[in-house]
Amino acid sequence: MDAPSPGKDMQEKKFNLVLNGKNYNLIFSYTKNDLIIKCEDLDEKEIYSQSLSYETITKDNRYFLMCETIFDIMNELSDLASDNKVSISKNTSNLIVNFQLSSHKFKEAIFTLFYKEKMKVDEIGILNKRIEEHKKEIEEHKKEIEEHKKEIKDQKKEIEEHKKEIEEQKKEIEYLKQRLINIEKWKNEIIENKTTNIIKENIIIDSKIITQKEQINFIEKSILRSEMLKGKKITFNLIYQASRDGDSIQNFYDKCNGIAHVLLILRTDKSFIFGGYTDLAFIFHSSGATEYQDNNAFVFSMDKKKIYPVKKGRKSTRCCYCCCPQFSQNTIHIEDKFLNRSDNSCCTANEGYYDGFSRDYELNDGVETFKISELEVFQISFFN
Repeated sequence: MDAPSPGKDMQEKKFNLVLNGKNYNLIFSYTKNDLIIKCEDLDEKEIYSQSLSYETITKDNRYFLMCETIFDIMNELSDLASDNKVSISKNTSNLIVNFQLSSHKFKEAIFTLFYKEKMKVDEIGILNKRIEEHKKEIEEHKKEIEEHKKEIKDQKKEIEEHKKEIEEQKKEIEYLKQRLINIEKWKNEIIENKTTNIIKENIIIDSKIITQKEQINFIEKSILRSEMLKGKKITFNLIYQASRDGDSIQNFYDKCNGIAHVLLILRTDKSFIFGGYTDLAFIFHSSGATEYQDNNAFVFSMDKKKIYPVKKGRKSTRCCYCCCPQFSQNTIHIEDKFLNRSDNSCCTANEGYYDGFSRDYELNDGVETFKISELEVFQISFFN
């Protein structure tokens, strides 16, 4: 069977090979009767070639008897070159091209190419240009790989953030489940007339921090500890909740400015609960700061069930333009945008304004700084 007439798209097949650190172009082409194998030694700038008939090839390499035409033999050799199943060596002035065959019977096919000529200057220039283009392509591929690595890293980071969000949501779900359990208990107690006059039921539902009856009892007992308030009862009106109303200074004062008899309570990201009470109002200042003296003020630790009254003659609270109200002086200090800060910028200190501390930073279990997960302010009303 004759080979198909060489067309523009099949007349030549070219392979760039790097073998033992040397660069070659292995080129196959054919005429009607002959296969032409050409090899360009790009390092030595030399060209080797050999023209072989179908009979010559099949006589020396019987493996190719399975091929019906020169065209078929060229395709077989092209497949071997494409799979890098080829080695090249020099023998005096000749070039030996050895193809590794996949046949059990025939292991290799060897072709001897004869030196033809030195490569022309323009051919060398073209090849050098191709080499530079290949280098550029390699650099672009490297850049793409680095970009993919960065994308993978960013995706991993997003996955970790989603995992963290899921964990936070799980915690919130558990917290809400516990609140529902507590609310059900309180409802049952109300039905059985076993509750004391502590607080209205709707306030219990509003708070995300005060979730247990003993917490409410502790707060009520702390506020009503003075002789003047004995026999009184109190109600709690939630006027500010950070997760609901926003955590900026402006958000805080929009809800709390000028309101007296206030209870401030917060929960940290480590689940410590503490706060303070004052009869005086928090007053916003557009500049500077003002400290107030309230002899009934106190700070408290819900975890320790302990109150710390203001020392006689000491200022109890401090209001300024640059942060949320403080229980003086940095006994409880709350920064602007406290829910969304990445740093532990809120702090507690024992600077001699409140009495009863047995160690430094006692409100926060011995740690100076903290992050806030929730903060609430209640207006306290008194009645007989």
